[in-house]
Amino acid sequence: MAAAPFDGPANSLDNGLASGPADGLAEGLAAHLQAWALQLGASPAQAQAAALAAQQLSTAMAEGHVCLGLAALQATADSPGTASGWRTALLGAGVTGTPAAPGAMPLILHRYFDYEQRLARRLIAAAHAPPTPVIEPVAAQLRQLFAGNTALAAGQPDWQALGAALALRQRLVVISGGPGTGKTTTVVNLLACLLTQQPDARIALAAPTGKAAARMSDALRGRARHLPEALRSRLPTESFTIHRLLGVTPAAGGFVHHAGHRLALDVLVVDEASMLDLALATKLLEAVPEGARIVLLGDKDQLAAVESGAVFAELSADPRLSPACAQALATLCGLPAGAVQAPAPTQPSALRDTAVWFSQNFRFAADSGIGLLAQDIRQGQAAPALARLRTGADPALQWLDDGGPQPGAATLQALADGHAPYLAAVQQALAQGGTPDVAALMRAFDGFRVLCAVREGPRGQGAVNER
Repeated sequence: MAAAPFDGPANSLDNGLASGPADGLAEGLAAHLQAWALQLGASPAQAQAAALAAQQLSTAMAEGHVCLGLAALQATADSPGTASGWRTALLGAGVTGTPAAPGAMPLILHRYFDYEQRLARRLIAAAHAPPTPVIEPVAAQLRQLFAGNTALAAGQPDWQALGAALALRQRLVVISGGPGTGKTTTVVNLLACLLTQQPDARIALAAPTGKAAARMSDALRGRARHLPEALRSRLPTESFTIHRLLGVTPAAGGFVHHAGHRLALDVLVVDEASMLDLALATKLLEAVPEGARIVLLGDKDQLAAVESGAVFAELSADPRLSPACAQALATLCGLPAGAVQAPAPTQPSALRDTAVWFSQNFRFAADSGIGLLAQDIRQGQAAPALARLRTGADPALQWLDDGGPQPGAATLQALADGHAPYLAAVQQALAQGGTPDVAALMRAFDGFRVLCAVREGPRGQGAVNER
């Protein structure tokens, strides 16, 4: 008996499943799985179950997920309905692998299962490598570089110094913190210590996008002014996009550097690692030599990567330190025994002694309007965040409610006022004639930015730029 062809809407979308831009890809995968299952001798019901499951998995992946549990599969008129029913039907369809245990059967495409296995092996190898001994001159340099931090000076844990100390010891370190929490300063001081310990160290800086790579280079140059010239001149001056670092080849998804032809480096620092999806993270870390040091910087509370896999969020979820590691870090930073107590994890991990959370913000106080608003947003507290904006109690926060789809006069005036210093600087440079001070103009330009939530529409990036 032949099954009706999988036509998407008739079998799933009209029965309550999500609809969106990824529907075409999801339905194509579903049709392929249904045809394959029938070729393998599956019954029409089993083939239909495989098609429905494939469509829902593809939709979940378009939303950033890597896998989908059977219990999360939505029931339709043509589906098995229960997790056990899905399991029986999918195994009978012959298009899934057999799980190692009866209850362990999330749906995942084989390619992404392979990525997860490869990435896990690389991470475990780096995380479980024996700690690197830190010589006393380097430990002294570490303490001196962070001596200005009030916490360390008072004999209290300073997570910037502790993060750098952890990266001196470990092959893999994940540093999570929002903007202004000192990640760049920590990296500059860390690289200075690494170059003291290993003067010929080959250091590479990378980021997922060109804009992030450029910001990283500029920020490192700005934060390195306190270093002696002899040391500052040895810091890397250029940051690469990950694709440029790996070397893109004509083959789809291929790179010059990979597990069989690794990068020539001793230290890799990746900024904005929150943007790394599972596939790119796997390819990048496999291309790093086994003995190299890997430092990933990002924000665990930031939106996940556009493609599937929230790699950074999972790697940074467990900041616990073993007693031996905590004591070693305390010694390196000149702290008393027992002074280092890591925060509780959001999700326990097998990769202990690798993650550090930066929570102190050096750009604004935690109890300031911006600090409290940021806390509300991180914790998903929409009502308190909106109330804080609407009260107008803090001059740093301004709420503009236009009451309509188009930006109102007050909003447009606020945008014009924000750009006024830059426009005034341009007019002054033109009036003076000669060669303008480009650096001063760029500083004025960087003093005000407008972040739009969307690209299109009356409040989108295009419309706002036109105004």
